[in-house]
Amino acid sequence: MQKLSILLATLAASVGPVFAQTVVPEGPEPNDPNGTPTPIACYDQGQGAIDVAGDDDAWTFTLATPMTVQLTVTPGFTGGIGDSRVELFDSLGTSIGFNDDGGDGLHPLLTINLAAGTYTANVDGFGSATGSYTLDIVCYIGPGSLCSGTLPTVAEGAEPNNDPNAGGTPTVINVCEQGLGDVNPAGDSDWWQIQVTAPITLSLETGPGASTPISDTTLRLRDATGLELAFDDDGGNGLYSLITYAVTPGTYYADVQGFGSNVGQYTLDVTALSSVTLVNATYATSGAGCLSSAGSAVTISPRTNERPYVGSVFVVQVSNIPGSVAYAILGFIDLIPPVDLGIIGAPGCLQYTDLALGDPLNVTAGSAEWYLPIPYLPGLQGIPFNQQVVALDAAANGLGAITSNFGEGVFGDRY
Repeated sequence: MQKLSILLATLAASVGPVFAQTVVPEGPEPNDPNGTPTPIACYDQGQGAIDVAGDDDAWTFTLATPMTVQLTVTPGFTGGIGDSRVELFDSLGTSIGFNDDGGDGLHPLLTINLAAGTYTANVDGFGSATGSYTLDIVCYIGPGSLCSGTLPTVAEGAEPNNDPNAGGTPTVINVCEQGLGDVNPAGDSDWWQIQVTAPITLSLETGPGASTPISDTTLRLRDATGLELAFDDDGGNGLYSLITYAVTPGTYYADVQGFGSNVGQYTLDVTALSSVTLVNATYATSGAGCLSSAGSAVTISPRTNERPYVGSVFVVQVSNIPGSVAYAILGFIDLIPPVDLGIIGAPGCLQYTDLALGDPLNVTAGSAEWYLPIPYLPGLQGIPFNQQVVALDAAANGLGAITSNFGEGVFGDRY
């Protein structure tokens, strides 16, 4: 037991703010836009449920400075919703952003540039979908624009100004210019030719024209052959479109159309962002936990489609905890081979990682959810990390504790 006391003292000493649970449960109904939205802040994770078809939950947050905001909905562990949507409203109740299936599976991911102010994110189910969900709100200062001041304007050329492979003549536009076009009649397609001379992250964004503005656009980025590289419908403000895409030198086309039968005048901002290196967020579990006195092993597993994105709250489920006390261990070094804790009285129990940080879990009926807030910090992308759980079980072995399987991930971006 002396060895166990030393282990617990080490765990307690390493507890850090990185494990602070920034989790906000939804407020009492009605918490829709006509009721009382639930207050939430940047980097928090809202947890709610669409209880019946047609239910919707509103979450309100305030920005002190202009920020890029990313809203992501993920199904909950128990009774998770199968298909969800998110819509963003400004302080006047005007819809300024909507997304349906832009995230993982049938769930939304909305990224939008916002001024300082108060906003409301509304989550609902698609059609009759119901179930639990989480809402991550990530706020950050996006990559710097390479364009400054008012963009010079370029009027669209004479029709047909569409696909050059079909006899059209796309309108030539440069980076840091604004195109002025008109989708008319319904089904019209305007192509804009962009020559890129250096590796950049190209940003294309539509908006309403000065008169008879179109209300809903679609946007495609195409390569020199006309092959579609990216598509967006409502990623910009309201029902307008936004594409950001890392490109190498060459010729590209922006293809602007109206959604459905929409027609009218529009603007197309062609800008560039300073080069951004994106890192894929990954996570996987391996190994096995040792058996408790009840004959089961503590197991950690991520939620479906859950990955450790910077600026989000990463959640794993911990199951088969034999008692009421368990510790979450975060490490950054793989122990190869893993250490057999039989040397301190726990034969068959393996330690897979170093002990950088530890935190007690809130155990209920043998289960717990481990919340790992990941700040949006430059340079955090690409850093590997490890997770393991130690649970107390006096009857299991001489140490009085058992270990779980092993989780291994890389902090990264959502793209």
